Amino acid sequence: MTAHVRVAFGCDSPMTLGIQFLLGHLLHDDRLPKNVDVQGLLVAHSDYQRIEEPFTPIEYELLASHLERESINVLGISSVERTRPRLLKSVRRLKERIPDLLVLAGGIDAISDPVAYFRDGVDLISMGDGEVPTEQLLRSLAEGKDCESLVNDSPMGWTHAANPSYTKSQSPDVVPLPYYGPKLISLFEQEADGKAAQHVQFVKRAHAVDAFTQRGCTHACSFCAQDLWTIYGGDSKRNSRRRPLADIVDQLCAIREDQPHRDYVYFWDLDFLRRSKRELLEFAHSYKQRLGLPFFIFVTEKSVNAADVECISALVRAGMGTINMGLQSGSNRMLSEVYRRKNTAEEARQAIHTIHEATRDDDVEVLYDIITYSPQENQTDILESIRLISEVPTDGRQRIRLSSHLLSSNTGQDLSYENVSTTTKDYQDFLSARNLLNQTQTPYLSWLLGQMLRGRITTAAIGSVRRSALDALMQPELIAAMERDPSVMKALTYAFVPRENEGFQ
Repeated sequence: MTAHVRVAFGCDSPMTLGIQFLLGHLLHDDRLPKNVDVQGLLVAHSDYQRIEEPFTPIEYELLASHLERESINVLGISSVERTRPRLLKSVRRLKERIPDLLVLAGGIDAISDPVAYFRDGVDLISMGDGEVPTEQLLRSLAEGKDCESLVNDSPMGWTHAANPSYTKSQSPDVVPLPYYGPKLISLFEQEADGKAAQHVQFVKRAHAVDAFTQRGCTHACSFCAQDLWTIYGGDSKRNSRRRPLADIVDQLCAIREDQPHRDYVYFWDLDFLRRSKRELLEFAHSYKQRLGLPFFIFVTEKSVNAADVECISALVRAGMGTINMGLQSGSNRMLSEVYRRKNTAEEARQAIHTIHEATRDDDVEVLYDIITYSPQENQTDILESIRLISEVPTDGRQRIRLSSHLLSSNTGQDLSYENVSTTTKDYQDFLSARNLLNQTQTPYLSWLLGQMLRGRITTAAIGSVRRSALDALMQPELIAAMERDPSVMKALTYAFVPRENEGFQ
């Protein structure tokens, strides 16, 4: 006995690439039986101004009516903690309206906090990379296995409320190509036509292609939610699932031909340069010849130093518009003991020099991330971070920017502090974080570093701090006086509150 399975997937964050990979895997080469109809992607996010708010009645009705009209009986969702009020909080209402709806969830947030997802009506959670477990689950449904027994059995890679044990999921041999087919419905404000802004964080998402060539990272940072090592650590393929870069160029060319309005490429690899120099040079040549669109990459200190100036210069010539490296701290103690990164401040300095030499003659955007207001930073740690960013060279044509990230204990991570709530918010949300001064050991220096991270590094200033004033602002006597008077620091913080991404506006 077989059954007809009609499947839709939804996400409410514009950066939820996992579902695009999942769809790419399921739809590749007729992988599923003919009686499994994978419809495509429900883009259920709103604009960023409303990304944490529940669906409006009109939005919810649009979603529910579509599922009813198309007789969807399996819905897969992916949320992040900030966006739980949207798709996740709609699950119970959807199941009341569509009683036979089987709801699956996956991604970092669901893996980290399954109790919350089960409480809101999710039936099964994929505990790891979801491509192979979802394929096997849909095959079982297509063969006629009923949902209740399937859920109770907790098939490979899945867990549910009544049976929290699970068998670790198996990963595909390579990263799937992301899905770029039609969107079924779209619950967000349409962006006006027009050229995307020059800064990568403001490139219109509708004009960009998201790409991922490999999973895994050089680091295993304690604060990062991108790779849950406690979940993925036993998966030997997790850190080596690389797709040949030639495949990536082929795919990008096909997407560009089909959707010519897309004029920017985001490579979301946690460390794009984590390949051989030969591969990177061949990619740069092929990409430049066949595509030539500006693109963005994340890198780490070790990969930059291994790739060296030659490779990064080749990527610049191929179209690299933005290179983003997380420094996080200038303190070796913080890097090693607290953040558990696999680099030193000295390696960071070498990487900064390498990036500078490779980009100095071009109008390339260089982004450096620093974590601010960490409760475990002492005065020496922050002074070392200030010295590190003060040394970034400014004698080239690059646009060098600093990005401030509040230290967050991402859901499921083990870097947590007493009386500090767990959150995945790592964007600049200073206005609603008035308790920052109560978390840091050195309010004044934390504030000063935060001011330095407000914008560009130039010969005259670091963020909003003029270089000519920096020595005076770091005098031991001034630091001691400021630390003694919390009321002064509170006034300074309220008077000079960085707005989100202020430096980029």
